[in-house]
Amino acid sequence: MSSRVFGILIFVAQALCAMTVPAASAEDKPSVASNQAKHDVVAVVPRSWPPQYDIDENGNPVGFAIDVLNEIAARAGISVTYRVVENFAAVERAMKDGQGDIIPNS
Repeated sequence: MSSRVFGILIFVAQALCAMTVPAASAEDKPSVASNQAKHDVVAVVPRSWPPQYDIDENGNPVGFAIDVLNEIAARAGISVTYRVVENFAAVERAMKDGQGDIIPNS
């Protein structure tokens, strides 16, 4: 694995870990719906930039960056919703407008 790829993986892992919520006591524990909302991440991705991002025949995002983020999220107990946009300019606009939390692999 190249040092650049490794560095990117570390960055994504750190960003996701920074978003986790500390465990609450039994008295302070929020409802499942409330707790779930705190662990949802919206990832904004461009429609096509293989091998990092692409769209499968069903319109779902696929690619290296998606695979890595899905694995990290599964290990961290975070769910990811993907917002697919046309290009990197649209990714930047979506992030500035607060429509996303993270750009996988960036």
